[in-house]
Amino acid sequence: MLLGYPARTPYLPMHTRCARALPAAAALALLAALAPAPHAQVPGRPSSWACLQTTAASTVFQRGKMAAIVDPSGWHVFSSATRRWSSFPLPTQPLTSIWITNDIVLFDAAPLYVAHASHAATAAGFAPLLLGAGAAMVNPASNRNDSVLVLRDGATLHTFSGFDGLWRSRAFPPTARVVVQRDVVLVADGNQLWAMSESDPQWIPHTAQGPVSAIYADGTIGIAEDATHVHGFSAVLGTWTSAPRLPNSANPTVSRNAAVWTNPSEALAYGATSGAFARVTTGGGVLVTPSDQFVVLEGVANQWWLFSGVTGRWTTITLSGLPTLVTDTTVAALVVGSTIHAWSATRDSFATLTGVTANVALAAATGYAQDARGGPFWLYSGLTGTWQRAPANTGAALPGLTRNGALLIDPTAGLAWAFDARTARFVSEPLGTNGRALYSDPNTSTIAAEDDGKVTFFDARRGVWVRVPKNGTFQQTALWRTTFVGALGAHVVAHGVLQGEPERLTMPSGAPTGLIAASETLLAQTGAEICAFSGTPELLSPAQFPEFRRMAAAAGATLDLRFFGSLPAAGRPASGALVLGRPLAQGVPTPFGELLIDTAGAIPLGPLSLGAAGRADLRIPIPNLPGLGGAELGAQGIVLEASGATWLTRLASFRVP
Repeated sequence: MLLGYPARTPYLPMHTRCARALPAAAALALLAALAPAPHAQVPGRPSSWACLQTTAASTVFQRGKMAAIVDPSGWHVFSSATRRWSSFPLPTQPLTSIWITNDIVLFDAAPLYVAHASHAATAAGFAPLLLGAGAAMVNPASNRNDSVLVLRDGATLHTFSGFDGLWRSRAFPPTARVVVQRDVVLVADGNQLWAMSESDPQWIPHTAQGPVSAIYADGTIGIAEDATHVHGFSAVLGTWTSAPRLPNSANPTVSRNAAVWTNPSEALAYGATSGAFARVTTGGGVLVTPSDQFVVLEGVANQWWLFSGVTGRWTTITLSGLPTLVTDTTVAALVVGSTIHAWSATRDSFATLTGVTANVALAAATGYAQDARGGPFWLYSGLTGTWQRAPANTGAALPGLTRNGALLIDPTAGLAWAFDARTARFVSEPLGTNGRALYSDPNTSTIAAEDDGKVTFFDARRGVWVRVPKNGTFQQTALWRTTFVGALGAHVVAHGVLQGEPERLTMPSGAPTGLIAASETLLAQTGAEICAFSGTPELLSPAQFPEFRRMAAAAGATLDLRFFGSLPAAGRPASGALVLGRPLAQGVPTPFGELLIDTAGAIPLGPLSLGAAGRADLRIPIPNLPGLGGAELGAQGIVLEASGATWLTRLASFRVP
């Protein structure tokens, strides 16, 4: 079985035979056969660490997947996708500013603009563009999470996507209005609309019923209004949808993936993940709050309405009194007295728990509530839509919530417990007596525990703890979003939850003077070098939920996937293949690395040429089958370099909403 449907169900048009169960050795042989370049069974996988010599005059910038350095020798950029530093010689034009977002570094030396994407399209990585003296950036200076940059030069818009790595140019009427935010660009002129997403940077046109009066963008959502209709663009699906305008409604409230219009008796909402509008009669009430993937309305007579942008549906609940409302990303909690009603936008369902105190907290897809009788806390999974009681002797301290789980400790038994939101199960890890430390944060997905003999990281995709031996306790640590780094003298350990494999590094010049964590990169620096760590796997998609914000497309749509391997050698590109299937809790050792995909029912895909940039682009259809929502899709590739080295990639994982 794969993803909850029969293994013999045709899944990808790119494969020509039905999947069947294969032993690990046969699967590896099949992968090698799909990419028939000469190879040897030599471990050759590139490290996730890459170091660059620096000088005292270096200026360092970092955000998301990107890091940049400016020094007297030139401009230098590290991408977590490519796992390498790229350098650009100093031009004759002076550098005016550096624009760095999660997926793009732009060097502004007007009229020369030099961009570098996380998903670099060339081996060099840099994409220069020469414009006129009047060119200007459309993105507001405060938009530091945008995945598409837009420059306007006269009547021409020049766009650069961090998931594409190429400049694209198109002329628009001089009267056209442009708005850009995060993953979406919208252009409106008269009744004509155009939209672009970061994952598929092509202009997608749409015709409104009349002149467009307003446009909005945020996250993966684009909204346009005319006199009679509203129009929603989904960057997840790459589609436009329209609906009749709600009479007597004010301007919409737009969050990262959902929008809502209200009037005294009705509400209309749009969700970018579902690409759907839904209208409901509320009989009155007011908007309470929007969140990433949903909106909440307070109706009349203690009736509350919740719209899920994931399912595209409204849900209602009638309460016994006025609740305290807590929300975060994909989950909401309505607390009335000692009863809590937890709701999940991904499940579009309530889970009610009684006998709790007001001590309630949420984080992305998880939450906790304190039992009024004392003892262990209750943990909530928005991915399963259930409450679970924590193990015994863990109630003395608050659970350490993360975006995709929680961390608890039983100090008596010396156990760290990870709450896995994917399964709503608890997984234990023994800790030594000395040097205990726990690492978690509601803004991150890292769950880690340390004693003086090891540091262990919980891989929620596989439901296991991964250990790294060490001697002593970390003297420096940093974590943010999906990454963690700790240093003990010159020895550094880094981990990224999106790729799951911690890696050690001994700094060439001694103990680092600073550690910096960004959402998908880490930096460890001394006065002589700066070492960057990639927290992402070689198989990359915009979809990172539940470890990070953006969700994959739902069943019936497509998954955009980029395969980063090795650059060509001696003029010959590397080749590769991959398998899709269930992630394994316990990997299978092979000469190429550890196989982390269950080969029973796995689907091979290839052969693939990794081209001049060491990259292959894929669009994978997601079957529109009942029960597929919530399924976990693992992916792992094999790279065959022209030099003969052969290696398995790190595990990638994608969750169908």
